Amino acid sequence: MKQIVIFLVKWLIIFFVASVIIFIAVRMMPSTPVDKWLNAYHLAHTEENVAFVTHKMGLDQPLIIQYLTWIRNFLRGDWGVSLVSGENIRERFMAKMPYSGSFSYFNVFINKTAWMYRIVIHHLLFSLLYESNLPAKSKVEQRSRGSLTGRFSAADW
Repeated sequence: MKQIVIFLVKWLIIFFVASVIIFIAVRMMPSTPVDKWLNAYHLAHTEENVAFVTHKMGLDQPLIIQYLTWIRNFLRGDWGVSLVSGENIRERFMAKMPYSGSFSYFNVFINKTAWMYRIVIHHLLFSLLYESNLPAKSKVEQRSRGSLTGRFSAADW
């Protein structure tokens, strides 16, 4: 039980750090979300339009409030709307997920199969090429080199 709790805590920390990095990366982009929204709907960049869209997106609030709102909406399944198509991003993502999942499962299967064949072929070739070409040593030759008696001579090195 303790291992499960530790595992979940680790994943929560990873999720938190990744979400902060994504949030900061989006905020550091050269153009603002307001500019992108106004360009997507072919609206003029007037003070009124910028102020309206800034308020509508919640960008006039402090960064910590923006982050908490963003993460709350993400966890509730509200991932926003595409500026290009106007579709719900979560619905579009989930519609494509089966194709992506089947493709990744197929790749894992192919990858594991290829590794299995590579290992089998490697061992088969090794045994055919190297072990069959080793010279047979007579018992007399082995004794003279000390390999059967457990002693080593200078010839062994």
